[in-house]
Order: sequence, then C-alpha cells, then structure tokens
Amino acid sequence: MATFSQPGSYWVERETNSGVTRENFTITEFDYELNLFSSEELVLCQTDFPYELTTQLEGDFLWNTGENGNAIQIVQEGYYWVESITDCGVIRDSLYIETVKLNDVFIPNVITPNNDGKNDCFIVDNQLIGSELVIINRAGVRVFFSENYANNWCPNLPIGAYYYQIKDYCTANSYVGWLSILN
Repeated sequence: MATFSQPGSYWVERETNSGVTRENFTITEFDYELNLFSSEELVLCQTDFPYELTTQLEGDFLWNTGENGNAIQIVQEGYYWVESITDCGVIRDSLYIETVKLNDVFIPNVITPNNDGKNDCFIVDNQLIGSELVIINRAGVRVFFSENYANNWCPNLPIGAYYYQIKDYCTANSYVGWLSILN
C-alpha cells in the first residue's frame, strides 16, 4: 500500500503471470467546501444568546475564536468560521450570525371600538406580533393580557386613558405608552 502526501502524477507497476503492467494516475489537491451550516447566515433573537454553534461532526476543529472542539458558545452577532485539518487537507466553513433588529414600529395611541370597522381594535406593527401585551386602566387594574399578542384586542371598555406595555420576546425591547379609547 502506498501513501501520497502531495498532489502530482504517479504510476504503479503490477507484475502478473502475463507480464508487467503500468498504470498512470494523477492526484490533485483535495479541496471542497464543508457545509456545516445550512446557510451562510443565521438570524437570531437577542434572547437566544448565549447560543451553541456546533459543527454536527466529531473531530478536531479550530474556531476563529481560538476555541477547539465541535461546538462553541457565542454571545454576540458576528462572523464565525471553523476549520479542521484532515488527511484530505484543510476543510473550512463559515457563518454570519446577526440579531433581529426592529425598524421603527407603529403603536397606535387612539382606538375607537364603536363597531364601524375603523380603529375598532388595538392593531400594533406586524413586527410586534407575538409579543407580550399588558393593558392597565388608570386605577392600575390589568384589563387585558396576552403572552402572544395577535392584533386581536377589540375592547368593550369605558372611554378613557389606558396604559400599555409591550415586551418583544425576540429583541427584549419594551414599549410603553398611553392609549386613549374614544367612541
């Protein structure tokens, strides 16, 4: 058995009863992309950190953070790469991790739940769908709560001022303000 450590042209001679045969072959550098990640970027919620980034393979891996092993704990967005030296050469894969950022969000400060089909419900920006919503009246009594708000609060409450608090689970942002209910 022969071992080849460099690319190049080689030949093998084999002696049989019918004579000597010679076969030529070429070994090229083994270069392929190791697809450890399903895409080149991953978008995470701020609340997902720390996040375990793993190669899904066993072996001796070196990460751009200086850590070794098939997994690392990351605590912030950024560019990460992992590589391993194998008998076939260096294999490497990379991934950019970013966190969700909300653009300017719209939260109404007036609703008119009079069943005319206009502003009857508390409709927040779509970026906040799935957030926690608490509505409190002026006396400090909670009049509405949802852990997973879906733009479905159409109150039957007296005219007045109410306080809202919206907690976005993904970004960990909180939005607070006043909401007037009018007819």
